[in-house]
Amino acid sequence: MSSSPPTGLESNTATTTTNAAHPTLESKTTSSTSNKKGDASATLNCNTQEIGLDDLDVAAWVLSKAFLDDRSVAYYGDCEAYPTTRESPNGMKIYFFFRMIMKAALLKGGRVVVATTTTPDTIAGTKCKDRELRPSPEQGGDKRINLESDERTKLKNGETIVGVACWWPPHKRLPVHNLPLMLRCGAWRYLKGWGLTGFKRTAIEYSGLSERTHAAAFESHAKKDKDNAYAEGNGKGKKAKALKPHDCWYLNIVMTVKEFEGQGVLSGLIREAYKHAQNTNLAPFILEAMTERSRDRYTHLGFEVEPDQPPTILGAGKVNETGLKVKTTRKSAGSSASREASDEKDVETASVSRKADGVEVYCMVNWNPQV
Repeated sequence: MSSSPPTGLESNTATTTTNAAHPTLESKTTSSTSNKKGDASATLNCNTQEIGLDDLDVAAWVLSKAFLDDRSVAYYGDCEAYPTTRESPNGMKIYFFFRMIMKAALLKGGRVVVATTTTPDTIAGTKCKDRELRPSPEQGGDKRINLESDERTKLKNGETIVGVACWWPPHKRLPVHNLPLMLRCGAWRYLKGWGLTGFKRTAIEYSGLSERTHAAAFESHAKKDKDNAYAEGNGKGKKAKALKPHDCWYLNIVMTVKEFEGQGVLSGLIREAYKHAQNTNLAPFILEAMTERSRDRYTHLGFEVEPDQPPTILGAGKVNETGLKVKTTRKSAGSSASREASDEKDVETASVSRKADGVEVYCMVNWNPQV
């Protein structure tokens, strides 16, 4: 699942450093600079680095804000309206949900990577006085935002988070059936907030639908490309098997702080993962895009929707395209109701049914990730 910002072309220079907060955790730090020609506003100097448990709360806090108006999250939470702030009860439910996922990833072999900057007073290539950030009109008018003063957006090394990505490597996924681990990661808060309805929609419906769609995409791709197979290990003496979604890297979550959209942050996070895979376990990448906008941006990073794969629809008959719950209101005709009143009721019900079309999810694959 993902909240996706605009994409920029980037040139990356990678170095390896040791995370000060985690002496045993070696993290990749990548300097990223957008190189869009003729667009000074597209430049942002930022680093990408893998984090550990010490920075989990900060990453979850930053990430949760981007998903306040996410339509899939609205469906999971059975919302009638989007929460306006992270501090609100429904906003905190989102925070605990993503904190649980990222903690499980950190404990079970996944990766949480953040994009950071040491100059949060720079947005769209313009220095702002007193480190106050003035977004462009497209980003919400001239409302001032002081990122410098919000310590909850900073890592322990003092850098400000501008983007977050959570990855699962091949053959590893969120262990939802490992109850002791999930409780350790905060599943009780998640269940308390969204209840069994939220659990069914995230762990059963969403996972089941997306996995079936990805499987269908791989089957379709294999038929078109008979060479799409690989051998485990060094390939000697072993029979090659068809590639499956579980053999791929999976992008569980990704976001960019809205004030930094359009400056190559998403591109930097994705390309960091491509480079990491080349150095460790090269395989295709899969993800689910939640909007047409994000789908199109992932396309520029090498992802595609297999033409023959079936659509993936969440909450059909329950929510509209924004993920918000649709109420069915019926007028009671009563014993003396006329045929005209009955017809009006039928028309109203049909109208509501058409509105509850659900949320379409775009399952995508990058078969040949390139840095």
